[in-house]
This record gives sequence, C-alpha cells and structure tokens, in this order.
Amino acid sequence: MNNNSISGQILPELSKLPRLVHFLVHNNNLLVYLPPELSKLSNLRILQLDNNHFDGTTIPSFYNNMSKLLKLSLRNCNLQGPIPYLSQIPNLYYLSVANNALIGFVPSTIWQNRTLNGMESLKV
Repeated sequence: MNNNSISGQILPELSKLPRLVHFLVHNNNLLVYLPPELSKLSNLRILQLDNNHFDGTTIPSFYNNMSKLLKLSLRNCNLQGPIPYLSQIPNLYYLSVANNALIGFVPSTIWQNRTLNGMESLKV
C-alpha cells in the first residue's frame, strides 16, 4: 500500500491481524501517531512507514517486544522524543530512524546477539 496517498491514521485494530507479516505503507499521508498496539503483531517481519507525517509522535517503547521483526524503517516521519531501547529485537538487521527529531542514541547493545551476518544497515 505504499505510494498511494493514503491519509488518516493507522488504526489500532490492525493489531488484530495475527498473520500480518509485512506492513509497508511508506510514502503516504498517514498522520497522528504510531499505535503501540502494532507491537502485538507477533509475526510481523517488516514495518516500513517512511515518509509519513506522524506529527511529533514518539516511537512506542513497546516496539522492542516485536521479537520477529527484521526491518524497522521510520525515516522522515516527523517523529520526536527518545529513541526506544530496541536491543530486545533479536534478528533486527535494518533500522532507519533518520530525518526525524529524535533524541538519544542507539545503544551499542543492539549489535550483540545478532545473526552471523550482523546488522546490515543502521541509519540514525
């Protein structure tokens, strides 16, 4: 559903789709906030929401519970606040939170316990 000029907000009810594996809605006009309920998507592998307008919202700390997540891409989303602790996502190989107004840093522990290939990309 990327590049479709979808507007509005991501509905928390989306978390009731337990088999959702990829959620790609980058390059749209999504607004309001990132729902913490997305962390309940236990099979989610890719969350890519780049180039939306979340109006100063923060990245929910619950996203560190997304144990099967491989890619988290939140570039250019007008996000603010602290970068949450994401080291509990064991197989995360791509993280991009660039071009936001986030504060803090990605802790060095994010590199620990990675697969043999390690993290392929980190953009902050």
